[in-house]
Amino acid sequence: MADHLPGNRTVDRRRSAIVNVGFHYVAMVLVLVQGILLTPLYLRHVSVSLFGAWLATGSILSWIEMVDPGISSVLQQKVAAAYGGGDLRRLPGLIGTGIAIGAAISAAPLLAWPAAPLIGRWVCHDTLDAETLTTAFRWALGGTSLSLASYAVTAVNIGLQRPWATGLIFTAASVIGMGATILLLHGGMGLVAIPLGLFLRAALMLAGNGAALLLWGQRHLPAHWTLSREEVVELGHSSVYTFVSRLGSTLVARMDALVTAAMISPEAAAMLSLTGRAYDPVRMATERLTTAISPALAHLAGEGKRDRVGDVSFLVLRVGGVLAAAGMACVVALDRQFVHLWVGDSLFAGQTVTIALGIAAGLAVLSTSMNQVAFALGGIRQTALATLGEGVLRVGLQLALARTLGIVGLPIAAIISTMAVPVWYLPRVIAGLAGVPSWRAAATVFWSAGSLGALVVAGAILQPLTWRLVVGSGWPRFALAAGLLGIGASLVAALALPESRRWIFRRRAWSGE
Repeated sequence: MADHLPGNRTVDRRRSAIVNVGFHYVAMVLVLVQGILLTPLYLRHVSVSLFGAWLATGSILSWIEMVDPGISSVLQQKVAAAYGGGDLRRLPGLIGTGIAIGAAISAAPLLAWPAAPLIGRWVCHDTLDAETLTTAFRWALGGTSLSLASYAVTAVNIGLQRPWATGLIFTAASVIGMGATILLLHGGMGLVAIPLGLFLRAALMLAGNGAALLLWGQRHLPAHWTLSREEVVELGHSSVYTFVSRLGSTLVARMDALVTAAMISPEAAAMLSLTGRAYDPVRMATERLTTAISPALAHLAGEGKRDRVGDVSFLVLRVGGVLAAAGMACVVALDRQFVHLWVGDSLFAGQTVTIALGIAAGLAVLSTSMNQVAFALGGIRQTALATLGEGVLRVGLQLALARTLGIVGLPIAAIISTMAVPVWYLPRVIAGLAGVPSWRAAATVFWSAGSLGALVVAGAILQPLTWRLVVGSGWPRFALAAGLLGIGASLVAALALPESRRWIFRRRAWSGE
């Protein structure tokens, strides 16, 4: 799978994709470490009220980040496609323009600097805590600005199929940033230690990726980076659609708790959130597979080999779909036990809600995978419209079904909206971009959805057995049950894939069995 480019350089897309997948899972582990394992350390050095106020400002920062319309995603796709097509003459203008736009956007969060004291006093009632939060928020604004600047540079390196550089830089920067936070906490810095660590991580990512890109450009580009009016128009036009997509993703990801609290009760929102928490790592693990492979897929599409594009696209969808189905089945079988051991039975929303959440989460993975594949193939406008359409439909259904069905109405609304928009629309988009019959794409997607339904039903059937095994015991027996279920589900997933079955039977034929 090595592809020869001008200058006798080669790109091994298979190795690039594998390395990228590996680093994506390293990144997932680092996120879990920072978000879960370090939280008790934070609470030993920061009061609960101040830490809660800091979490509230995180929502403000997430909305501030919306000033980025998604330029890095577009830049990554277009760099990969141009590089895959051997169009090195376009790269200097594309890279220079993309980085310049990213740098301009990265300055926008600093406009909120004067408002930091107002936010501190609004969130905190204690004057001293408000001053501390103001300082922390300003460091967080600086870190956000550097992060936005680093996204464009990192996107170029990823588009150039350089996963080792980007992965090692991200891992090193994250570890150093977390280490700095821990040292500063023990040094008495309090809450400010958290954004200082994030600021350091962003600075190292920007510096590291910038240096790596400069070295690559000096060796391989035929000219220095330039600003191109044509690329400004092209990137700006595409970024309109990525911004629409981000709005749709926000509606899909962040409205459940708000609608549940407003239409039912805050307690119901807590129950829904905690009952569904176990699905988050499964979603993260399976969605990152497609995300990691998409740069290599964009590179392949840029090369113009449409037959291979279709084969790889559908393989990615099948693998992601069956892995998600296996993971969701395990959670359905064990979710009641998990909530029982973690926060208590009173916060479990019920097995019906768990099953609905499992189907909704599995379909969400399938939808995300299709979005990533279509985006990598150049379907930027189509993925944006699909995401926004799904988000608008979901919110409308949630408002209607939460009132009539209660908590279970929220995941049911998610199931209906996903089936009605991306599962129906995106297979045809992918088929058109890959140049294959629509029925082939539809068959792949509905095979994945059928696998999800069958395995979730199997998980629901096993739930009473696993409950009897775990109830009255602790985490060790839960871990044993989860391990056994995981192994069994993985074997079923492997046998469900046609590619796996062909490989197994071929190996048997070779061995003479």
